Amino acid sequence: TTEIYTLSLHDALPICIATENAVWKVPVHQSVFNDNAAIMSAATDENGDIYYINAHNEIFLQPNGSDKAYKIFDFIREAPIVDSRIYNGCLYYVTSNHDLKQVSLTSYFIRNILLSHSQMVYDSQSKITSLGLMTVDNKPKLYLGIQDGLIEIEPESKHIDTIPSFNDKYITKFYQQSKDNNLYLTTLNHGIFYGSNGIYKPIAGTGGMENIRSMAITKEFPPQMIVLAGNSDRKSTRLNSSHSSVS
Repeated sequence: TTEIYTLSLHDALPICIATENAVWKVPVHQSVFNDNAAIMSAATDENGDIYYINAHNEIFLQPNGSDKAYKIFDFIREAPIVDSRIYNGCLYYVTSNHDLKQVSLTSYFIRNILLSHSQMVYDSQSKITSLGLMTVDNKPKLYLGIQDGLIEIEPESKHIDTIPSFNDKYITKFYQQSKDNNLYLTTLNHGIFYGSNGIYKPIAGTGGMENIRSMAITKEFPPQMIVLAGNSDRKSTRLNSSHSSVS
């Protein structure tokens, strides 16, 4: 069985699944690149460019519209990176040491090696289970799932909020649909939640789903939610436009 690390959707691209040794586009299964190192994370910026991080902590950039990715950075001394998000040229990433850090990047390898330096955003005392990013008034806001809980971070002001309603929930993935000001949160054993600003409500019919690892929403009408379970099974359900399925 192939281990699936990332499931993502973008307006101009088919579904992308990052596996152990390649990135696949479903349903055509066209790989962007193959490498001996496992792909640990993939993040798409506001321009549709995709950033891949492999098990050697190398960063590859695939420009929007291109079928090739090239190396733009190499973390020489850093713990293994397990998750990432990017906005306005700033990469936010989580290490295996439960640190949340940021680094500013350009598309030029040499410039990044010489001038880009990581900064600590949040040093977690608990295991970090997931990382999410959403823009509020053109400013990034980070969402951090910890075992077991939810933290919201404003990286510019360093303001941190803890969401008490998630103190007993294990968040596996954050997902934001294009042009939606709300966030989806998938959990290990409590289904999928939807909302913003610390207020998240469960989506009806998802409470019985276990070991949810990722999800995506299609652009069709009515939209379809695609859920990736821990055994790599793909499940789907229809959503209505008013989100009346949120209980």
